[in-house]
Amino acid sequence: MKKIVGIALLGIGLLMVFSRTANAQWERTNGPGGIINALVVSNSGDVFAGTSEGGIFLSTDNGTNWTAANSGLTNTNVSCLAISSGAIFAGTWGGGVFLSTDNAMNWTAINSGFTDKYVTSLVTSHKTVFAGTMEGSVFLSTNNGTSWTAVDSGLSNSYVYTLAVSCGSIFAGTKDGAFLSINNGKSWTAIENGLTNNFVRTFTTSGNAVFAGTWGGGVYVSADNGKSWTAVNSGLTFPYVYSLSVSGGTLFAGTYSGVFLSADNGTSWTAINSGLTDVVASYLAVSNNTIFTVTHGVWRRPLSDMIQATYAQSRLGPSQQENIRIHGPSRAHPIVAVEFSLSHSDQAVVTVYDPSGRGITLVNKYLGSGTHAISWDTRNSASGCYTVRIQAGSDVCVKSIPIFR
Repeated sequence: MKKIVGIALLGIGLLMVFSRTANAQWERTNGPGGIINALVVSNSGDVFAGTSEGGIFLSTDNGTNWTAANSGLTNTNVSCLAISSGAIFAGTWGGGVFLSTDNAMNWTAINSGFTDKYVTSLVTSHKTVFAGTMEGSVFLSTNNGTSWTAVDSGLSNSYVYTLAVSCGSIFAGTKDGAFLSINNGKSWTAIENGLTNNFVRTFTTSGNAVFAGTWGGGVYVSADNGKSWTAVNSGLTFPYVYSLSVSGGTLFAGTYSGVFLSADNGTSWTAINSGLTDVVASYLAVSNNTIFTVTHGVWRRPLSDMIQATYAQSRLGPSQQENIRIHGPSRAHPIVAVEFSLSHSDQAVVTVYDPSGRGITLVNKYLGSGTHAISWDTRNSASGCYTVRIQAGSDVCVKSIPIFR
């Protein structure tokens, strides 16, 4: 066996092995009734559910008991939720955005500058918040929701189903395709190369990979910041995806035919529906020990039922994270050295992708086994999060490099 000894992202490296135990199955919680539109878990393990009829419900005991938490929430038709550094944001259908800083005990409307109050999606990054709306606009707040500005230049005038932030890039999914912004939403570019189904309902990220769940085309993955997409649907029996979530490198998909798990970055999928009485799994949320899904009500299942606590080595051998090293850059030393090892000789391609997804090939030649060092001069590179992609034969490794001036 040949190949790279480096950090793995797409199908190589340390893969988590999973198995289903004979008696493992989903359990329905005493969760809120009615239509549930959103589900999130805080860092402390509290679970929040947003509903169409009853506002927001909170569980502080892993879903065993739920309490309405609507004080100050003047619109209880909740469409989306997001959490960041103790702040909880609730998007509503017609009432704009609300904020709670006391674990949903009290809510305050935060709509200064918000012109479309039918909120469809929310994503946070520190004190920056992005909100998608029914009419295709995206709004940005850089002050934790105190004020908002429309940032939708280049977006199609379409319902924004999902938003995601990855390494300084913002992704928007609509029924007309996926869009990328690398300048905090000031402008957007369509990213559809390889995305043969443009109805994007959900995004999630894992390391440097971005996954898109579509309505009718299954799941796609991009390792180059959305520049190109590859369908990853083996075992996904019905390609209508509502939601995606990641836990410890394991990918979960909530679909029209149930919940699926992939331990190899989407290369293969396995259904994990035992116990579900309705397999239309519309939302997912993962805590440290439990995965939650929404069918009729909120259901839960221990992660240990599906994911063994031990890891198995891939065919490439030992941990690859430690064997790909990137030295630099700094203001004084702008030259980056990328070191990696090949267990066998092979054709190797080393490419650097800038935040917009544009690639620069550093090496494309046959290399022998052993350790190699490639230099990259960053003096003319703008600040941002870059990605180094190393391919040897059919194997691919990627790693991010932040550059700040």
